[in-house]
Amino acid sequence: MLSAILLFVPVAAAQSAGKDDGDLLNQTKRRQEVLAQRAEADIRDALKEAQKLDAVPAVERLKKVLASLDADDSPLSESKRDALKRMLKDRIRVVQATAGDKTAEDASNAAKDARRADEDRKTAAQERINQELKAIRKLQEDGKYEEATRRANELARRNADNPAAQASSRTNGQADRISEERRLRGEKERRIVGAQRDLDRSALLPAGDIEFPKDWAEKTAKRTASNITAKEKSILKALGTPVTVPFKDSPFEDVIEYLQTLTGQSIILDDTALREAGVKYNTPVTLNARDVTVRTVLRKVLADLGLAYIVKDETIQITTAVKAKETMTVRSYYIGDLLANNDFNRTPLANQITALQTAKHIADMITSTVDPASWQANGGLGTISFDARSLSLVVKQNAEVHFMIGGGIR
Repeated sequence: MLSAILLFVPVAAAQSAGKDDGDLLNQTKRRQEVLAQRAEADIRDALKEAQKLDAVPAVERLKKVLASLDADDSPLSESKRDALKRMLKDRIRVVQATAGDKTAEDASNAAKDARRADEDRKTAAQERINQELKAIRKLQEDGKYEEATRRANELARRNADNPAAQASSRTNGQADRISEERRLRGEKERRIVGAQRDLDRSALLPAGDIEFPKDWAEKTAKRTASNITAKEKSILKALGTPVTVPFKDSPFEDVIEYLQTLTGQSIILDDTALREAGVKYNTPVTLNARDVTVRTVLRKVLADLGLAYIVKDETIQITTAVKAKETMTVRSYYIGDLLANNDFNRTPLANQITALQTAKHIADMITSTVDPASWQANGGLGTISFDARSLSLVVKQNAEVHFMIGGGIR
């Protein structure tokens, strides 16, 4: 029995050891299978992920997966790895081919878009050119050839490769030259006719001792028209009223009040001007005059005190002599009727020269007789000039001189 037991123990031990080794191999095999399945699943997940990506990142992702199959520690069998490699390489080829086709398609679409945009630009440019050509033709129809030529040349400059624009420039240039030739021819004919008319008129004998132009009455009415307001007229009329004054040491304020009552016009005193001249309200005034105008009385009284008066803003204002001379207004005086003494026996140019000489003579007469010291030529501030366009004397002077030039109340 003992010997039997001894024989049985080694056999049992051997059987137990063999069973444990088998279990370990099975566990290792199952673990290897699990790792292989997981690795294959990861590869398939990577394939699905790559399908969602654009071409370049998809190829990069697939190449990384392909490189991982070449690793020595890959749990996949050789045959499985070879199959997956072939599949990955085929997928990479397909993605690259598809990317190339898409790139070519995108390039083709971009080229089409560019051509379409270029055509749209050309169409819009042609439409603008057509509108400009239409406007140029309208200018030609209206006889505005110079403006039409300018716009046509500008259009041709901006569109050097457009035949229509270039043709319009050439056509308008020719039309402009033709129009200029017609204008010059018409002007020449008009002047010849005018010269012949003047020649014929110069051969006519006067109808009487003096022959006035047809528009003489109209021109005279224009010259004698008053250019001052109604209030100014009343002030100037009051200043021309004859009076007799017996002032003897009368206060300055009483003198001004007397003149206000006499004329019915307000006389404004400038306190600052009175202080500058050293004049007070009770400064004595002495003047004995008979049958002289209020203007003469007022100018004499004020001049003795270093003061003067101006007609401004439709009032009589007392100020310093310096400020009175500096207060200027500009007015024009029509003298066309005085210049219209044309001699039909002379040429129009000779008559124009005579008219200018007459205007200068009138201006010289005014500056030498109307308050001479107030004119610029004599050291004053007043100016006078002749405007040939309006046939008027343009005078810059104070209100008193303007009144004297105008000849008083009409």
